Amino acid sequence: MHIEIGPGFAITFRRQSKSGPIIATAEVCNDKEGSSKIEYTEDPKSTIALEHISRRMMILPPKTFFTFNGKRYYWKGYSDLFEEKTGKLITRYLSKTTNGGDPITGKLLYVVGEDQDLTNVIIISAVVMQHRSDGRKRAV
Repeated sequence: MHIEIGPGFAITFRRQSKSGPIIATAEVCNDKEGSSKIEYTEDPKSTIALEHISRRMMILPPKTFFTFNGKRYYWKGYSDLFEEKTGKLITRYLSKTTNGGDPITGKLLYVVGEDQDLTNVIIISAVVMQHRSDGRKRAV
């Protein structure tokens, strides 16, 4: 997957290379609460809304919810993705901020399951979340 971060809050995801077909686009919301939107351009075309809920009290991290194939998931903070119904940890993202790495560079430690469509949603939502995190840090 090739990722292009455009001006403002736009991200384009392409298959394989920068000349490959567009898989999806995203409009990132950097407000404390709101919604970022992921638009899939390949069939079946669809839209996934990432609903951002701000931090509740100082000890609880913000959460971002989305629904995919009838299941609801949430990012706790900017690094851990859980399935809401079961509370099962699906993915953990670690940014690489050491050795001069930028905060968007990192790795997903694991993705539970073998559903390639869900894996794509997880990867794209992780990039959106990291772009949102970076944008929120710059705004402070």
